[in-house]
Formats: sequence, structure tokens, C-alpha cells
Amino acid sequence: TVSAIGATSQSITITQNASPTELTVSTNSTTISYQDLSTQTFAVYSNTSYWSVVSNQSWLTVSPTSGSMNNTITLTAQANPTTSVRMANVTISTIDAPDQVVIVTQLQKVPYLNVSPTSYTVDGITTRQFTISTNMGWTAYSESTSWLTINKLSGTSGTTLVTLSVNTINPSIKTNRIGYIYVTGDELLPKTITVTQNPATPYLTVSPISTTIGSTISSIATFTITSNASWNISDNMTWLSPNVSTGSGNATITLTTSEANPTIYTRSGVTSISSPDIITLEKDPTVDVIQSGSAAVLTVSTPSISIAYSASSTGTFSIYSTTTWTISITPTGWLTASTISGL
Repeated sequence: TVSAIGATSQSITITQNASPTELTVSTNSTTISYQDLSTQTFAVYSNTSYWSVVSNQSWLTVSPTSGSMNNTITLTAQANPTTSVRMANVTISTIDAPDQVVIVTQLQKVPYLNVSPTSYTVDGITTRQFTISTNMGWTAYSESTSWLTINKLSGTSGTTLVTLSVNTINPSIKTNRIGYIYVTGDELLPKTITVTQNPATPYLTVSPISTTIGSTISSIATFTITSNASWNISDNMTWLSPNVSTGSGNATITLTTSEANPTIYTRSGVTSISSPDIITLEKDPTVDVIQSGSAAVLTVSTPSISIAYSASSTGTFSIYSTTTWTISITPTGWLTASTISGL
């Protein structure tokens, strides 16, 4: 209002224009981790009473989705399941101001694969466990399936407990055997679990430890050797022989007589089995062999003999017998025998 003495006051209306709508952001690009529920923030600067925020990707959410004046926007990402980066656009909009776009880059998944432990040394038949830790799918296999197996062949991300089984004894008593289990994941080199099985403990047993064999020539008897070592057979009998004198591992041994028992009495001997691989045996295993006696036999070379009439005349005959024998003469007095008993 303008006033003056003696004059009518004058009014002037003054209108101040509104400030232009402002909308800016603290950054036009940002990165976020590949892990699930990773977050990142940026600031919105505005003088307006309303603006909105929207993401063009379902894996990225924004909070809040609208606001006024200055505020902070929180971005939340789902896990990136791939080994490549991925992008999203976050658009902030209001009336009478250009949209603001924030480009969000989510980092690629960093694959990892770990196994623990990575080696075992075992004896005999047994089981062990190892863990697989990874953020990807995995497969596992044993290259020595004849004796080394695992109970799980595949899995997903996380930590998994796997049982390995050593299913047989080392066939060697002198050297280790080694098996490998391989665990593989996407785009990563395999992880290896090494299983070393110690040599088996050598053993040697025989059954039965006593056997009877017939009295005739070519009679046979058998016994078995149970062993994982090499062995030798020896005996103290000239009338008996085994079908083999050396060997290794399990075997059935055949004993054969090379002559008949010449008497009605049993005779015996010992077959010994030894191993150069076993130094801890206090005594080598043995098999006692008993040959049956032959049936009693008594024959003479002739049933009658003629002798001259003169004194001291002689005659002879032969006796074959498998037992003891005696000679008696009737009537007595005029005839004698050079031998009256024998075997």
C-alpha cells in the first residue's frame, strides 16, 4: 500500500512465484552384493510434497516406495544365483521435474567349494565322514568304487556331511593302496579327498589240523589253507607228498600216498606250512597226517617141502607178512627152523 497526504492510498498486489520443483539423488549408480538380502542406500533430495520410487526388476525392492522432501531409499536384493553381474533401474518420479534413475549393479556370485578333511589313512574295513561346504550345486564320485564308496553323490548349496566307506581289506600285505574321491561344482576345479589304506595284517591258518589217510598207495586226504600271504609246505614223510609245495592266498591242498603202509600199524607224520611274509607267528601251522594200517597178511611160498633122509638136510620156504609171525613145529625133535619169529 502506497499512502500520501491529501491523496487516496494505492494498493499494489505482489505475487511471488513458487520455486521450481527440484528432484535429485545422491548418486546415479551403485553396486550391491550378490548375497541374499544385501542392502544399499541412496538419498533423494526434493522440495516437493510427493515423489515415488520403483524398481524394474523383481529381485530388487525399494523402501519406501514414495515420500516427500528429502529422504533415504533402501535397496534390498535377492541372492544372485549366477556368476554374472545383473542390472536394475530404480526410477524416482514427481510432477514437473525430470525423473531420476539410479542404475543398480548386483555383483556376480563368487562360487566356493570346500571339503574337510582332505585325506584319511585307514586300516581294514571302516567308515569316515567329511563335509562339503559350497554355495552351488555339487556332484561327487569315487574313482575306486570296487573298495571305496560314498553315500551321497550330489547336493545343493550349504554344508553337507558325507560318509565314505572302505568296503574291503587291502589285498596286499606289503603296500598301501590309495583311492580318491572327487567333488566338483560349477566352474570350479574338483576338490579331492585322498584315502590311503594300510597294508593288511598277514594271516595263515590251516584246517583241519589232523587228518587220516588210507593205507593203500595213492590214497588222498585234503586240508585247506586260509591266508593272504605266500606260503611253503614241507613234511617229514617220504611216503606222502602234497600236490603243491608253494603258493599264496587261500588254497585246498591234496596229500597223496606214494606207497602203501607195509604194516598193520598206523604211521604218522607232520605237514608244516610256513610263510616268509609272517614273522610274528610263534609256531608254523601244522597238519598231523595219520596213515591207517594195512590189513593183516600172512602167506608162505609153498605148502609142502621134501627134505633128504640124511641128517642136517635142509629145505627152504619164504614168508610174506604184514604183521609179526612165529613158527611152531610138530612133531618136535627131529626138525628145527632157522628163525621162529619175525616181522
